Amino acid sequence: QYPSCENPDPEQFIKMQLHCGYFDAPNIWLCEVENAEVGQAYKFYIEDNTLAGQHHIGDTLTVDPYARYIGDDYERNDAIIVDPSQFNWTDNEYQTPKIHDLIIYELNVHGFTHDHPDIKQENQGTYQGIIDRLNSGYFDELGATCLYLMPIAEVATPQGSQSLGYNSSLFMAVERDFGTPDDLRKLVDIAHQHHKAVIVDQVFNHASNTWNPLWKFILDHPDEADNDREGGLYFSGESPWGNRISTERTETQNMLIDACKLM
Repeated sequence: QYPSCENPDPEQFIKMQLHCGYFDAPNIWLCEVENAEVGQAYKFYIEDNTLAGQHHIGDTLTVDPYARYIGDDYERNDAIIVDPSQFNWTDNEYQTPKIHDLIIYELNVHGFTHDHPDIKQENQGTYQGIIDRLNSGYFDELGATCLYLMPIAEVATPQGSQSLGYNSSLFMAVERDFGTPDDLRKLVDIAHQHHKAVIVDQVFNHASNTWNPLWKFILDHPDEADNDREGGLYFSGESPWGNRISTERTETQNMLIDACKLM
């Protein structure tokens, strides 16, 4: 329920509290949803009605930039509530190899597993496909001691033979086409059982602004609202591969540190 939805019911609205945030100004809203459950879908509705440049900024229904997982519907792109504490880890005895013992095998989840006859059809293009090869001894025969996963952060389009994940839209969310967050945890857990380290490639020097909740999320100046080349607080210019993330800013650095922790 939100103000502009069909047949809104104000009694179902949840009042948010305003707190001091960016630039030491009151601009952070917070509320607690007591009946939230794992697996529920949600979005943020931002009621702006702010004058920026010559126009008013319209209200926005957007995904949570801190979402861990996105629903299957590419039209809706709802965030899904995830409980990271439910997974049963079994790798307590695992120790990462010393750096001079790391023999790294870099792979793309889709490219490494798609259309390979030794991987079950239903597991191709997923974390489970990599698990199949771990269990078959594929990496042991090669002598690899570390799996290096090319970007697995959520991209706005389906992953396939033409995509390597370097146009991330959500830094915190695991790419839905590869599997669930628990599927990724299972991959890491089983890799550790096979004495294999896992490195995840996070791309922070550029990003897609297609369906990216951080694009113009917080404006630096009013004229940005009408400028397609400026994306607000979290962006600073362009690169040949996408919009450049403003990694020089403390606010952005803190957000990216959170991304590494959540991923």
